[in-house]
Amino acid sequence: VLMFMHHHLEVQPLPWFWPLGVRRHDGAPTMQRLLEVNPDLLVSSGHTHRNRIRRHGTGVVTEVGSTKDHPGVWAGYVVHDAGVRQTVRRVSEPSCLEWTDRTHAAVGGIWGRWSPGRLHDRALTHLWSQVPASPPRSTWPIRSRLVSR
Repeated sequence: VLMFMHHHLEVQPLPWFWPLGVRRHDGAPTMQRLLEVNPDLLVSSGHTHRNRIRRHGTGVVTEVGSTKDHPGVWAGYVVHDAGVRQTVRRVSEPSCLEWTDRTHAAVGGIWGRWSPGRLHDRALTHLWSQVPASPPRSTWPIRSRLVSR
């Protein structure tokens, strides 16, 4: 399962940085249900404008930086039989680089250290598990408080 969304999934019970994402009490149960249906899960978002990768059970959750602000990046994905690979690339247009270099100093200079993440927060190869997917339960599709019917 590949799920691409704008808002990130918050990890803590209370938000501890801006911008706000999908609250943990909504996001964690949704992740669990998706993993029950298929243990091979990649969720990626970009709302935080930073690069981060974390594991959630057999799934992977990524946050990808912004093309508009420092670090000036976008992610590409290669999906194949064995898994998925995420590679983050930086914009190369000189006028864009000039702007993203200027936004490096935002938030009193903290943004330049916060947003890029570490190398392993930008590059990822996630191999599919060999665990068979479960058949959908009678409550399928997933019902979320975020989606009205």
